Amino acid sequence: WALPVDFWNTPIIVTPGSITVHKMSTATERHIDGATFSLYLDSNDNGICDPDELISGPDGTDEGIHFWQNLYAGTYLVLEVTAPAGYYKDGTNPRQVVLTQSENRVISEEVTFWNTPIQVNPGSITVYKYTNTEQPLSGARFALYRGETKLDERTLSGSSYTWNDLSAGTYTVTEVSAPSGWVRVAPYSKTVTLNEVEGYVEHK
Repeated sequence: WALPVDFWNTPIIVTPGSITVHKMSTATERHIDGATFSLYLDSNDNGICDPDELISGPDGTDEGIHFWQNLYAGTYLVLEVTAPAGYYKDGTNPRQVVLTQSENRVISEEVTFWNTPIQVNPGSITVYKYTNTEQPLSGARFALYRGETKLDERTLSGSSYTWNDLSAGTYTVTEVSAPSGWVRVAPYSKTVTLNEVEGYVEHK
């Protein structure tokens, strides 16, 4: 009869790796919060964040950092889903990250996304004063408010005045007093809303 000879194999235990994403401001060169990221396994190597390849996300950052653990060798895509308020997204998005295996360990990788602050061009509000016959009239006094806060009050030397360098928000222009010899006509106040559109503050 044959003598059995047994061979035993022990499974190779692979230590998974991680991907750490850093969110940085180009203005301060420091970490910033407020962005969200998603992680995809690019199994078909097409460089596209296909919905069926989503592993995690959108995930927020903690002090400008987020990391995904327990990842095995492969090609991954890190997608910046939303940028922090007041910032543009990174120009290279998504970012490819390749995890490789060395012996029994997956090498962890890090990736940095840089955000540039949105340069907002401030808006303006111009008040015009006319007579009941639509002729320019000087000498009226107007005030500009934002909420309950009075930003300015002045007597017009001409028939108009422009308040510049205004951020997005809701403002109220109030006629405080009419020029000498004239009376105010209701309504005495008008509301103007300035919106930020693609880096410009304007009235819509």
